[in-house]
Amino acid sequence: MRRMSDEESDNEIYAEGSPPTGSAVDSGNYADGSDGDTERIESGISTDSESEMRDWALDRMPENPYHNRTHVKTLLSEVDDLAVSDDDRGILRLGTYFHDIGYREGAENHEERSAKVAEERLSNEGYDDKTIEKVSDAIRDTELFKEPETRLGAILTDIDTHNFAYEWEEFKETSLAVKEEEDPDSSNNDWWESTLGLLEAHSYHSEIGLKRYASGKQETIERLKEEVGDD
Repeated sequence: MRRMSDEESDNEIYAEGSPPTGSAVDSGNYADGSDGDTERIESGISTDSESEMRDWALDRMPENPYHNRTHVKTLLSEVDDLAVSDDDRGILRLGTYFHDIGYREGAENHEERSAKVAEERLSNEGYDDKTIEKVSDAIRDTELFKEPETRLGAILTDIDTHNFAYEWEEFKETSLAVKEEEDPDSSNNDWWESTLGLLEAHSYHSEIGLKRYASGKQETIERLKEEVGDD
């Protein structure tokens, strides 16, 4: 799986028009089990309002080595490549904008802080209670090793860890950025050992995540075993 460049992600996110509705992996299979022909349930998310939320959240993302604007934009590209309904995509995009904004005050409990920021901001902008609840619940579900309680939370959680399925060099780059952010004083060997343990303990929860990322993550695990053995 190739990660898009900063230039590509900017072009994708700020482009005019509707996002793509399909992907090579999930062609035609909607996350709710439908074939896309059922009547759409309006979520009340307007394009102009969503753009304002995107810009507001991106402007407030911390400049961390990994959890930063680029991370958010990379996840947005994944969301737009999913074969999900427009309403689901709208919730997932809003969740993506806000899901790591709590990192402004550090990593611990950032999911809860992010959810509260989303609730306050979306409420102030006039979003309906149902939409706000779906977004904040999905954000809370992104807590690592928590069993997601909602369907959209499971999808957002899997997208948030889709970097586990990157091709090796790109995975290595993102992983070392996380190391710089979380444990800069550890040796690379210790870091790879702990990362291997993390990936072996991690699970994808949604059908989308299992289809798109599970096999790539297993390849990463096998490569990490070689890396640890080589050192």
